[in-house]
Amino acid sequence: MRTRSLSGSSGPSPTAEAALGARRADDPWKSPTGDDAYLAGIRRRPNDADGAGSAAGRRERAPRQAPRGGNAAGALFAVLCVSSACAVDQKADPHRAHADEPLPPLRARRISFGLTPYLGSHQTLERAGPLIEYLSKTVGVPVDARSAGSYEELVDLVAAGRVDLAALSPLTYVTATRHGADLEIVATPVERGSPTYLGYIVVRADDQRYRHVGDLAGARFAFVDRTSTSGYLYARALLREFGVDPDRDLGETIMAGSHPEVTRAVLEGRADAGAVGSSLFDPPNAILGSRDRLLVIGKTARIPFDAYCVRPDLDEGATRRIERALLAISASASLQRMVAAPLGFSGWVHGDDRRYDTVRAVLGAEGGRLTSGRSTSSPGR
Repeated sequence: MRTRSLSGSSGPSPTAEAALGARRADDPWKSPTGDDAYLAGIRRRPNDADGAGSAAGRRERAPRQAPRGGNAAGALFAVLCVSSACAVDQKADPHRAHADEPLPPLRARRISFGLTPYLGSHQTLERAGPLIEYLSKTVGVPVDARSAGSYEELVDLVAAGRVDLAALSPLTYVTATRHGADLEIVATPVERGSPTYLGYIVVRADDQRYRHVGDLAGARFAFVDRTSTSGYLYARALLREFGVDPDRDLGETIMAGSHPEVTRAVLEGRADAGAVGSSLFDPPNAILGSRDRLLVIGKTARIPFDAYCVRPDLDEGATRRIERALLAISASASLQRMVAAPLGFSGWVHGDDRRYDTVRAVLGAEGGRLTSGRSTSSPGR
């Protein structure tokens, strides 16, 4: 079996919970001046990952990164006012930060936010734009975002104090904590109310050779990256469940570098099958294009979403404000559309380390079979 990386290939070109209808009168993104130019810009969606996309994907347009200047400050101030007043349903999640509790003093002057480039660096940063601006206004200090090149780089940045907040993939988080990283989870994303998603194995819809996971012996397979949870760890476990040893029975193995690149490799015939995350593939927040040309032939066990963590010595005032800001998104339909949907989410819930015990179990079952060494391609969810 040969393994190669597509990290040097060209990345994808630059997701709403439902089709965006008429804007509600109490929409917190509405400009106080009545100027809709800012909203018109932020509601436009970047191109589909492969430049195509299904009809359903085209109907479900979602926001792109907010432009700087103009009426952006007024619109974001409106978001700040509404989100600060949002009451979080304590019955639904008693662990959430209380919106009416006094906050500790804010000592941080800036917040550095590290992202795992599961969509590729450019598209990940672009889709995170509304979240970054929202956090800047709600926390009260500038939030600077960077897309790390690998999970090792992102964890190293956190450990060195160069990143204050990090969105770590489940496998990244579990691996980092196993190696002694001291991280505090403040939130986990949700999609349609669930803090978990599935991993899919997909093939071309017109390829009659592969209709079941057990058919994949000898197939060329595209994984995302060795640090990806749905795009590697859980996909390997699913292959084993159907009698296909990912180390012995597959043909050429591709490390595509991102979820869009996996689908592109399958559609272009460079791979016969590939592993992707359901939250990026399924409506209403589908990000991956050409869904109608792919067929899902296998589904993994459920996987917790990313762990949004802060470094241990970040001041309590900043930590609690970040936590409160993320949790408030789930209480506002407008913030869900504007801030969460571009990333494939519908909000955030309180973080809980125990949620990742399932990942630890799957990782333990794989044991020493996972390929060791530092990966050179971009990690994914």
